[in-house]
Amino acid sequence: MLGQDLAAFMSLPIFQKQTMDVILQELDLPGDPLKFTKAFMPLKNIDDDTLLAMVMQAISGQTNPYELNTAVPLVDITGWAYRQVKGYDWREGIRFGEKEFRLIKNPAKPQEKWGQGLVAHALKTLDIRLHRMIELKAIATVLQGGYKVSANGIAYQYTPGTVPNWFYLQLGADDFTSWVNVAFTDPPWIATPNNNLKWSDKTNSDPLTDIAEAIQLARESGVEVDSIWMTPKTARYVEQNAKFQAYVKANPMLALQAITVESAVQMISGLKGLNVVVDQRLYPDIAVGIANIATTDTTIQVDNIGPFRDGGQTITIVSEDMGTQVRVKTHATTDPTGNTVTLAAAVGTAFTGKWRAIVMKPYLSDEYGSRGFVVLHGTMAGQVQYFASMPHACGPSGDLINPKPGIGSYRDVSPKPNSEPWLEVGVSFSGVPVIFGQGGFLVMLVDY
Repeated sequence: MLGQDLAAFMSLPIFQKQTMDVILQELDLPGDPLKFTKAFMPLKNIDDDTLLAMVMQAISGQTNPYELNTAVPLVDITGWAYRQVKGYDWREGIRFGEKEFRLIKNPAKPQEKWGQGLVAHALKTLDIRLHRMIELKAIATVLQGGYKVSANGIAYQYTPGTVPNWFYLQLGADDFTSWVNVAFTDPPWIATPNNNLKWSDKTNSDPLTDIAEAIQLARESGVEVDSIWMTPKTARYVEQNAKFQAYVKANPMLALQAITVESAVQMISGLKGLNVVVDQRLYPDIAVGIANIATTDTTIQVDNIGPFRDGGQTITIVSEDMGTQVRVKTHATTDPTGNTVTLAAAVGTAFTGKWRAIVMKPYLSDEYGSRGFVVLHGTMAGQVQYFASMPHACGPSGDLINPKPGIGSYRDVSPKPNSEPWLEVGVSFSGVPVIFGQGGFLVMLVDY
């Protein structure tokens, strides 16, 4: 009987790959999940799984005059090079077993068990996670010159390798190297590192000057800046800055208005026309508990300590049935080791089973949500950058013989439907951020 029930589920049109691919393409995801990706490296379908391109390292000069019936002048191409990029695969699924089939019902109609709605909800959950992955990898590539992957038994480091480190500036006297070994440099407009002040020093730093000088530096490097991106926390540094407030008070027309960093920057001489984007989006970074928690415990054991390396983070611990939620803080100075995260105080509540630990982080930050970046976006002659979507077997309308690019789906079913019944649906993507050239951006690390 179980096998027949499983077969009935699988016969539903919703389980056909073509239908699931269409659902993924038409899902209305919350917010703008690829806001940064669209601006800095929009998704682009590529027909081959290995990208071979001629890299325009430096386009300079202008076309020569030509006298008819003479030899056409040739341009030296020694500054051009070939570069090869391979895509990486991303895939995960949700499996429904006998327990889920028995318990999962339509909340609007408790007597009705889910069939098609079950699959659609699973696909939406996976699609949100996949779009978040693409967005965070695009952000990491721009903010820190690449990203590292260490999960599911896979570990590698990716970096475009074409953006010079003078496109990465640090405010503050401490040296900073990104997680893919991009060394941030001191701004050239700073006399000595001791004068290179982070924006969290709201009395002495000068964010507006830093922005103006960074724009000039970008122009000298060939980037025509049109917008500047930051988080609300970074924007507050500007709004609460002593020099910023003095500027507003000295201008009666500004003082009469409800001034924000967006409106003020656009009115400042030398910065007019610059669009300011304050990216307020947050995402939940999650680890799963691997040991029970007692009320007196001051440490927790998780499957992944990556999200919890910033002292004083607020963590929400959620029980498996979501009936219990407790907020705790990580220890201010004790870093996680192994699978252990040390807390500032005892949890106060017992947790058993597969509880979760959740940290909310801003998109426009490092992997720990602790560092404040400002990104100048612009155009650059000959600049080519995008998030390459490459062919894979699970691509929309694709298979092993004819792989296709894009976000696609798959389905699977238990080989033992009567004794171990389960259904699995999932999403799949193959791709990588690509920057052929120096990049149409400049990054400032303003607080850490």
